[in-house]
Amino acid sequence: EQGGSLVDAMLAASAMLAVALPHASSLGGCGMMLYFDAASGTVHALNGSGRAPAATPVQALAEAGAMPQRGVRAALTPTLVRLWARAHERFGRLPWNSLLAPAIAAADAGIGTAEELARNLALADATVRAQPGFQESFMRQGQLLVAGQPMRQPRLAEALQTIARQGEEGFFGGWVARS
Repeated sequence: EQGGSLVDAMLAASAMLAVALPHASSLGGCGMMLYFDAASGTVHALNGSGRAPAATPVQALAEAGAMPQRGVRAALTPTLVRLWARAHERFGRLPWNSLLAPAIAAADAGIGTAEELARNLALADATVRAQPGFQESFMRQGQLLVAGQPMRQPRLAEALQTIARQGEEGFFGGWVARS
């Protein structure tokens, strides 16, 4: 209705998923995209998967039997926002601030905690619960959020506002990257 493209809708939906289901889709994640351009009959593939630490010796991964699940060697460069940027450059029409506005509002004002998120929070062990920001985001008065309970994420709203103003540089530079 606003003249946007399918990619604009994808970007807006992806940002909202980061608010509603942060355990499954977050700004710190990765993504891939196949886009079919009906006008040209062309399929475009965009790879937004993150890179593993370059200094990790292959032998260390072989000894572990798989990619480590915790620690610095488990980390990938978060590239979801970069995928948004490349897709928007090629196929987007509307400005980022209008695309991210609904997610910013939801993160700031709060939305009901999804049942799926509440189930996953209940499974979080002490290591996960001790991560910076966990208590502020997912607990109220010392108790885990339950399904339907309002979930506010003001820091996520601030990060999305920064991205809306500065694009991918708002994520990969400045206070968001430092945090």
